Amino acid sequence: EIYTLSLHDALPILPLARLLFPGERHQARQAAEASKQTKPRDEQSKRSPSVLYALRAISLAWDRSQLLRKVHRRSAMGEIVICDRYPADAAGGTDGPRLHVHEGKQSWFINFLARSEHRLYAQNAPPDIALQLHVSIEVAKQRNQLRRKSDKHTDKDLEIRHQTVRSWKKTGTKVMRDIDTDLSLEQTVLSVKEAIWESL
Repeated sequence: EIYTLSLHDALPILPLARLLFPGERHQARQAAEASKQTKPRDEQSKRSPSVLYALRAISLAWDRSQLLRKVHRRSAMGEIVICDRYPADAAGGTDGPRLHVHEGKQSWFINFLARSEHRLYAQNAPPDIALQLHVSIEVAKQRNQLRRKSDKHTDKDLEIRHQTVRSWKKTGTKVMRDIDTDLSLEQTVLSVKEAIWESL
């Protein structure tokens, strides 16, 4: 049996939080930091997050942790589980921890939440096989123009996300395969199938 699951923002309260506090979204913070090109990268990363952003990050970490427990229980029973956006180790990326510990630079409460968030992500068991998809910024823009969605990303949004994306890493992952998604859908699906069969 094959079971599919998205691990991206699964908490039901998160859509409401996005609506009420759009400036606290992870993408909004990434955009704000990327726009400060005159500041060193280390200085940008030390900007203390708001309590609301930190609480949202720890809630997301907890939710993902609980979902992954269910995922690995199903896997242990012989099911094949396909997960979208599996949580990574590194902080600052889209799918990993979002908080940083900065002693003396932010409140003890934010640092406490940051440590707790990192522990939750570190406790997640790694996947057996990870497929990391890559797309060029030119192709991403072309495909975005074809999307039928009222609030789709702008070209600037895509450029910022492309600049801030980091290589995915989860300690203990047995097999990793890179997939070029600049190709057609049919070719990409074939590449994914080949990568999975070669890894079994």
